[in-house]
Amino acid sequence: MGRRARASGHGNLGACRGRLVDAGRLIQQFGNARHWNTSKRRDFQNDALIALTAKRHGATVVTADRADFELLGSALHIQVRFV
Repeated sequence: MGRRARASGHGNLGACRGRLVDAGRLIQQFGNARHWNTSKRRDFQNDALIALTAKRHGATVVTADRADFELLGSALHIQVRFV
């Protein structure tokens, strides 16, 4: 990404970095409370990033992953539809 893209506000690395930090906090919070192993925490990371992105855009998440997204929906106050 060139300087022009960054200057115009596209590809905002600060916002992306912020979501990664927020995802890490969610993983730590839920993982510690539920004694998740490293593999489960790694899997949950993608779900946390999806949920945080949906929150940022006001989007509804549609998923079959009821366990993870019930937690995330409640914690982040996002709309989740289960299929």
